[in-house]
Amino acid sequence: MIHEAIKPAHPLAARLTRGYRQILCWLLGIERWHAGAEERHPYRQEILRRLRAHAPVALLEVGAGLGDIVCRVKARQCVSGDISGRVLCAARLCHPWQWITRAVRFRKMRLGEPVTGCFDAVVCVNFIHAIAPVELRAHFRSLVKNNLMAQGMLVFDVVSNPTYRYNHDPDFLLHGLGMQWETVAGFEFGRSLIFAHKTGGV
Repeated sequence: MIHEAIKPAHPLAARLTRGYRQILCWLLGIERWHAGAEERHPYRQEILRRLRAHAPVALLEVGAGLGDIVCRVKARQCVSGDISGRVLCAARLCHPWQWITRAVRFRKMRLGEPVTGCFDAVVCVNFIHAIAPVELRAHFRSLVKNNLMAQGMLVFDVVSNPTYRYNHDPDFLLHGLGMQWETVAGFEFGRSLIFAHKTGGV
């Protein structure tokens, strides 16, 4: 599948941004892959395109890392959640305007823990491949039942790659959740994106 081309940043701006993020990663002791260049991750651009078309009023991203998805979507309520307090600190410093104006709330959270609020879009990408399928399905069921509004969209990724611990099956993960979904394939590392829309009760 051919995806929309990513408009590259000015080379100098891209180098400065990457350098700044690498310094943050070093100072805070977090993995340096967080500082990776945007053009290396075209799947993020597809998620942003779909989210902007969906126009959520309330957006939650679990496992948001440095917030490069949630901080680029205009919604009345945006929550950027991550398990690591140090990563959240780096995210705030990477997106200071969203942090200072409280356009995005940065919260420490783990997938599976109770979440406060209802959202019409929930994003869980790039970290779920270390979670066992039965456990992940239970987490998704809880999010869809308790936090996803009617007609809301759940976005996650699956991989077909033996280097990842789990290569998830969306049919298994979404079974019985009252969802209709679309798969967008062809990204790096055998990654596919799942855009699932809530159509019924759980």
